[in-house]
Amino acid sequence: MTAVPPAPGCRWGIGLYAPAGFATEPAAVGRAIARLEAAGHRVTVDPTCGTRWQRFSATDDERLAAVMRMAEDPAVELAIAVRGGYGWSRLLDRLDFAALARSRTRWLGHSDFTAFQLAALAHAGMATFAGPMAAYDFGAGTPSAFTLDHCWRLLGAERDAVACTLDGPDIACAGTLWGGNLALVAHLVGTPHLPQVEGGILFLEDIGEHPYRIERMLYQLGFAGVLRRQRAVLLGTFNGFDLTPNDGGYDFAAMVEAVRARWNVPFLTGLPFGHCPDKLTLPVGGRCALTVRAGAAELAFSEYAVAGVPHDFRVRLAEWPGDQPALRTIRHAVFVTEQHVPEDLEWDGSDGVCRHALAEDAQGNAIGCGRLLPDGHIGRMAVLPAWRGRGVGSALLATLVDLAREMGHRRVALNAQTGALPFYARHGFVPCGAEFEEAGIAHRAMERALR
Repeated sequence: MTAVPPAPGCRWGIGLYAPAGFATEPAAVGRAIARLEAAGHRVTVDPTCGTRWQRFSATDDERLAAVMRMAEDPAVELAIAVRGGYGWSRLLDRLDFAALARSRTRWLGHSDFTAFQLAALAHAGMATFAGPMAAYDFGAGTPSAFTLDHCWRLLGAERDAVACTLDGPDIACAGTLWGGNLALVAHLVGTPHLPQVEGGILFLEDIGEHPYRIERMLYQLGFAGVLRRQRAVLLGTFNGFDLTPNDGGYDFAAMVEAVRARWNVPFLTGLPFGHCPDKLTLPVGGRCALTVRAGAAELAFSEYAVAGVPHDFRVRLAEWPGDQPALRTIRHAVFVTEQHVPEDLEWDGSDGVCRHALAEDAQGNAIGCGRLLPDGHIGRMAVLPAWRGRGVGSALLATLVDLAREMGHRRVALNAQTGALPFYARHGFVPCGAEFEEAGIAHRAMERALR
């Protein structure tokens, strides 16, 4: 038995679950468990890993419960899907994304898992990981050292960089990394589950789709305005199809040439990702800096969830009268003391009519806050310095967006400090209007439709 090596010093509490298709090869699941445990990880196996209902691992209710078990179990730091297939689409409108964001669980998988990843990014700004799955990768007869080495390296660090060969134009750009299985990305167009990513880097892969179908789905993304909003499109592995004499020379390369000519966005091929043994682990919702020169590419990843952060805070709705001292303490520290906002601007008299969200650490100390005005405007988002980069802001924002939806708002708006534009863009907010100054700080208005 070959152990699965994690990053040095990094041992995970891992949960295996089957959120979509049933485990078609139970022996592969057994191999995955044995290898992970041999490498020093603690493995929790959900009952769905060994059950079947129709083509799924279990009924929709049971699979939904499995997802929440992964999120609520304090022993599970990293939830790895057993396999893809089909099933996540049935669950998207029933998932509590704010609760999932608060859980701090890391989520890993690919294929049908794309539907969950994009919805989690759209609804809660969650960073998840497109990468190996239990049966296909960790339970393979001979696991890919390339795949597993990069997976543990990226998960065990705050940032990572990889070099590979990409075919396409020279380029240097940066933006939110997102995407996954092309069929699932196209499937979510026109739904509230597709994140509205501006200036992103979109990666795509698929299996069993003929080049003309791939082209048709890319046209759908183009016609929907998705492609023009990206800085680059990275194409991974597209396999599992057969060409026929009717194609007359039309193959994957011909398809790529056609879409490059049609859409004004750089397309690059050769990304090591997809339904293939050797794949990168990609932080969906994280930041990617891409540099390509004469085919030599570097992808630098940052701003994604990292190892070792405990389930050590919660977000709750707060009321101004009772929670005013805690809310005032956070905002005074961040806005008045740190950013030098005048007190008469900070305390604008609107707090009494607002709904508030308050983040607290494990001891009940206030660490962050935000508010929602009656007109659907989100503001006063503040997190103490020691807690930044740990998901507190995302959890606060997800709570306020969910509250706005419950109150019947069709859209939410906010004025973002220009340095925070990428953060809000990852949560589906789109800039609107010109830059302006408020309290001596550059801002830009942003909004997000709630469907």
